[in-house]
This record gives sequence, structure tokens and C-alpha cells, in this order.
Amino acid sequence: MELNFVYYKSVNKVLQKEVYKDKLVYAIIGTREPNRIEKDITYNLGKRFARKGIANMTGGANGIDYYGTNGCVENGGNVIWVIPTFQEKLLITQPNLEYINQNVGKGLDVVVVEYVQELTLKQQYLNRNQIIIDTAKKVFIPMYFEECMNKNYGVYRQIKNMLNQEKIMKDEKKFIFLHDVIKALANGNTF
Repeated sequence: MELNFVYYKSVNKVLQKEVYKDKLVYAIIGTREPNRIEKDITYNLGKRFARKGIANMTGGANGIDYYGTNGCVENGGNVIWVIPTFQEKLLITQPNLEYINQNVGKGLDVVVVEYVQELTLKQQYLNRNQIIIDTAKKVFIPMYFEECMNKNYGVYRQIKNMLNQEKIMKDEKKFIFLHDVIKALANGNTF
């Protein structure tokens, strides 16, 4: 697979860049079909990350990922997109590929997750999601907790499983949902 932009083969490699040293890495993930309010909140959350010097790690998908990226990059922040592959094909839409070509090196870094032959297409996405969840100190989901828990696919299933298995300490709030995001943005609080 030949790509026309500079990319990294692992999250650990990109995090060794000088720009990420001593920088918190948070993630913004969520639906590919956000409503207007979710779009605005996510953009402003990305903007807040940029202003606070927090890097945003995301999957580079349409929707929430895209709005969080824009908020961060347009305000001088840093974003890491973690993109899965399947059978030598980059799993990303053409508009987002164009976004990469325009913004890589201008606040956007890309990690291309190598194809694991034993994994199905769906599992490649789940593997990418797990890399993001495991790497980010906090994961922001601009949806209400109940709405997220009612979904039973993809990243939402992974989050539910982690919460149910108590992989995340109850006193360490790794997943931050819409209600807490709105309160923090309204009050000017740091996360």
C-alpha cells in the first residue's frame, strides 16, 4: 500500500515526537451522524484541547471524530488519527483522505494500523478503537451516557464491556459523557 503522506506505524512512535512529549493525550470518539448540538460541542471541545495543550487522538472517521479534529487543528492544536487497514486498503473515506493530505504536518499526525490477517474487517476497526481507548488518558464521548449504553455495536460495545468488567477504576473517570462535557465547557473547567 503506497500512501502519499507521512505516517507512523505505531502510536508509540508518534508519541515520541517532540510535540507530544509531556502532553496529555485525550480522545474524542462517537457517532458518525452527530446532530447540530453534538457537532458544536465536539468542535468546542477540540478547541479547548488546543488551548490547553492537550493532544486529541481519534479514529479519523466522519462525524464526531471530524468535528473534534477541526476544533483542535484550526486552533493550533495537535491531533493523532489512528487509521485501520484491511487487505492493503486504508479504511478511510475519500474526503477524510483529502483532509489528511491538506493537514498532515500542520497539527495532524496519522498512525496507520497494520493489517492483521487473522482479523475480519469489523475486528480491524475494533482493534483501532482499542488502541485509542488504551492510549488516551481520558475518552470524551459527546453523547449522553444512557444513549451510549443503549447502542450495541462497535466502540460503544467496547466501552460497555470495559465498564462492566471494571477494567476502569471507579474513581478514575476515563470516559466522559455529554453531560459532563457541557458542564465543563460552560464553567470553563479543565478536565
